[in-house]
Amino acid sequence: MPRLSAAPITLTTEEEEDLRRLSRAHKTPRKLAERAGIILLVAAGTGVRETARRLGIWPKTVRLWRVRWLSAPA
Repeated sequence: MPRLSAAPITLTTEEEEDLRRLSRAHKTPRKLAERAGIILLVAAGTGVRETARRLGIWPKTVRLWRVRWLSAPA
């Protein structure tokens, strides 16, 4: 049985710049920077498990923030 692929995340140039700035800033709280990193990796086409492995977090966390990003009002 083939795996279902998740809905892709597409970012505008402005969103991507904002997320990169958040993920790199030294004054950004760690969890916020982690969330920005999740969205950036997923938007680049990285899978849930690979994103979790790269960031050292649980796949469940990646799935949670993916869903929250997709369900957020535009």
